[in-house]
Amino acid sequence: MDKPVTAMSNIVKIYIFSSENLELSGYLYSDYFEASCEFKTAWEMVDILERLYNRLSFPQAGFEFRSFEDKGSKNARTEVGLVSNTRHDQNEAAAEQSSNATFVVRVQFRQNATWQGTVDWLDGKKTKHFRSTLELLKLMDEAVSMDDPEHRTKW
Repeated sequence: MDKPVTAMSNIVKIYIFSSENLELSGYLYSDYFEASCEFKTAWEMVDILERLYNRLSFPQAGFEFRSFEDKGSKNARTEVGLVSNTRHDQNEAAAEQSSNATFVVRVQFRQNATWQGTVDWLDGKKTKHFRSTLELLKLMDEAVSMDDPEHRTKW
């Protein structure tokens, strides 16, 4: 990695294109890696972000998973799962317009085997703090389904 890791390195922009029962799909973009990645499920998004934070060692995890996997040196983008995507990288404005919701996620801590931080819902011009990864996913899901009266939230 050429860039130094700073407090801004872990900020990720997330474009949600569809959401149904916490099954979010869309793109996430990391300024640090200058790359984007498509995800089809919430689990896939969380896995990519967890690998990004592990690669950066920021925020540091409260504990580490044990593995028999070889931790040899790999290309940082490939290891994290971020790849250049011309559709997204070249036309971020078009991706933002076609998404149902756009978020900026700042994970400040990784304690108690989960994340804590803030999420900015850019379309709703609101910010919320989250205390767990599940709470983050629920906030994002509720923001996307704001048109549905059944899923109204206190955003």
